[in-house]
Amino acid sequence: MPTQALINAFAERLVNTALAEDRNAPKRLAAVKGKTFRLRLDMLPWPLTMTFCADRVFFMGEDYDAVDGEVTTSVAVLSTLRDASQVTAALQRGELQLSGNPIFAQQASQVLLGLEIDWEESFAKRIGDVPGYWAGQGLAWLRQQRPNLDAWQQWFGETLSEEKKLTVGQVEYALFSDELKQLAQRVRQLEGGES
Repeated sequence: MPTQALINAFAERLVNTALAEDRNAPKRLAAVKGKTFRLRLDMLPWPLTMTFCADRVFFMGEDYDAVDGEVTTSVAVLSTLRDASQVTAALQRGELQLSGNPIFAQQASQVLLGLEIDWEESFAKRIGDVPGYWAGQGLAWLRQQRPNLDAWQQWFGETLSEEKKLTVGQVEYALFSDELKQLAQRVRQLEGGES
C-alpha cells in the first residue's frame, strides 16, 4: 500500500471515530454533505481531499478533481479558520490561499476543528464507568498541564515570518558609543568639581 493511501486511510479512520463520538457532528456535517474539500498543508507532499457524507468523511486520492473548495496553508495557520476575521487577515498576509466559497471552507474546517468529545463517556463505553471517569479526569488534567498550543503556534509563526532584531546595527552602536563617551566625560567633570 503506498504511503499516501496508508496515511489517508489512517486519517479517515481517526476522523470518523472522533466524529462518531461528537454529538454535534451530524449538524456540522449536514452543512457540507455531498461536497468535497481539499486541504494543502505545506508539511505534506500531497493534498488531503475530503468528501463529506451525513455521518462520515471519506479521504480521496490527490487526483480527485471534483472539488468544491480548496485551502492552501500551514499547520500553524490552520486553526485560524475558526474565526472569520483571522481568515481575512491570513488571506491578506498571504499565509492562506483560498479557492471556492469561503463560507464552505469555514464550514468544512468546522467539521474537524469544532469537535467536542465527552471523553469520560467515550472511555466509559469501552472500559467501564469508574475507569472511564478516572481516564477522563486524567485527560482533563493533562490538557490543563500542556502549554497553550495556539499561543505557541502563533509565536513560532511570527518568529519565522517576521525579521527579528537580535543585534544592533553599526550606526546604532556608534551613536551609543558616542553617548557613552559623553556620559563618561560628564562623570569625570562632576568628580573633578567642574560643572
